[in-house]
Amino acid sequence: MEFRELLEEETDWPTTYTFKFIGPEDDLDELKGIFDEHPTGEEGGLKVRSSSKGNYVSVTARLKMNSSDEVLAVYDRAYEIDDVIAL
Repeated sequence: MEFRELLEEETDWPTTYTFKFIGPEDDLDELKGIFDEHPTGEEGGLKVRSSSKGNYVSVTARLKMNSSDEVLAVYDRAYEIDDVIAL
């Protein structure tokens, strides 16, 4: 089963969806920019945490999503950044 199908079957839209990405510290601004089109305010916001050595950052966002297409668009933007991993 594809991820899109799973999202459609298991999710009641709209919903609050949690994204988490890990990448190099140098890519922090680009990682945060993934969420620019989606307000983070009341849904939980954006949280950034650095690794113990400061080489990597994790970015977690809880966003209101209206469809599986919106969720997949966020992942597509993240995968355009080198060395970023989605959890």
